Amino acid sequence: RLFEAERTLRDRLAFLSEAGELLSSSLDYEQTLARLAEIAVPLLADWCAVDMLSEDGTRIERLAVAHQDPALVAYARELGERYPPSVDDPFGVPKALRTCEPELLADIPDELLEAASDGDAEFLRLLRELDLRSAIIAPLVVRDRALGAVSLVRSGPTRAYTPADLELAVELARRAAGLVDRARLHRETQRLANAARALEHVAEAVVL
Repeated sequence: RLFEAERTLRDRLAFLSEAGELLSSSLDYEQTLARLAEIAVPLLADWCAVDMLSEDGTRIERLAVAHQDPALVAYARELGERYPPSVDDPFGVPKALRTCEPELLADIPDELLEAASDGDAEFLRLLRELDLRSAIIAPLVVRDRALGAVSLVRSGPTRAYTPADLELAVELARRAAGLVDRARLHRETQRLANAARALEHVAEAVVL
């Protein structure tokens, strides 16, 4: 058991190192976070999803979803398009985005799936087919505002998430939030610089 714990710790540290290198390699946060979701599977999760809150705060947009089975990835994307979450939902990613607090669900009860389906029998059936067992939702928080969230989910007969797993997910989300913040600040700086150059050209044309 001690050997397994040491191996788990080494795996986690190696993952954080790889994730850190990835998150510092590019300001293209959409592509980078999609890649991050891919490398989180299967070491940290059977499923990994990254959702972003639209800049006006009215929509939750699925940036990436990863699973070892491409068919299940397509299935999950279709499910998300058919049943998009509302920012007002009292659970899951919407709750984490509002509260800026991570959530650990060591066990996903059927009551939660029923609440998520909101009385839609077909949606509930599809959720149950995914056999979701344990989950962690970690918001990407910058200056007390959630930009998005990383969700880790285990399915089937597998080990439940623990507080140690939650700590790892929170650190991962912290680093991902830093990337998004840097990328958006860079884009805004570029936008302002381009606008300033355009004004200079207009001013020069007027003078001439």
